[in-house]
Amino acid sequence: MRIRAKRFDYDSLPLAEVAERYRKGTSWRELARVYGCPDHKTLAAKVKELFPDLAVRNHAEAQRARREREGAKARRSAGEKANSRVNWWR
Repeated sequence: MRIRAKRFDYDSLPLAEVAERYRKGTSWRELARVYGCPDHKTLAAKVKELFPDLAVRNHAEAQRARREREGAKARRSAGEKANSRVNWWR
């Protein structure tokens, strides 16, 4: 049986810890999964309500934070890809 977002007690969560983990680059979805929340958007709203000065990332910033946390390489530009390809028709 799934717990609905309206019934889940978000106020019982350590929201200061959640905010700190978000500042370090963890996504709202990952935080919701870790803390057992049924809805990541409600979790984000509760944390932003408690910490209005929290800098919220947009999608591109979130991707950069995830790649940095995972140690993934930065994306290569199209020019670098073209130079590394072999011209098969020559």
